[in-house]
Amino acid sequence: MTQRILDDRFGRVATDLRVSLTDRCNLRCSYCMPPEGLDWLPDDTVLTDDEVVRLIDIGVRLLGIREVRFTGGEPLVRRGLVDIVRRSREAGPDVEISLTTNGLGLSRMAGALAEAGLDRLNV
Repeated sequence: MTQRILDDRFGRVATDLRVSLTDRCNLRCSYCMPPEGLDWLPDDTVLTDDEVVRLIDIGVRLLGIREVRFTGGEPLVRRGLVDIVRRSREAGPDVEISLTTNGLGLSRMAGALAEAGLDRLNV
């Protein structure tokens, strides 16, 4: 299959993909929660794990994506996160996979995320 280039009107080529896995967060800092509060998205409007992985696979195989960054809200509260990371790694062994987190869940998840193929953390 022919790979296409994903570029903008200025000719800049996009090689990274930011995936917001959830709007939920286990803290209430200004990064995720504005002073006026926030209404959570209904669960049935959030992409499923399969949909997220399919979009990443398309981006890597067809559009030249070389880096996938998982964000949120807080991505560590997303059920299925480790599996999403593992399946994203399968989309391309050379793709860099990173995650931005507040760090609260790392003590219980860091090992599994590393085994799944996570390359980098931003705390």
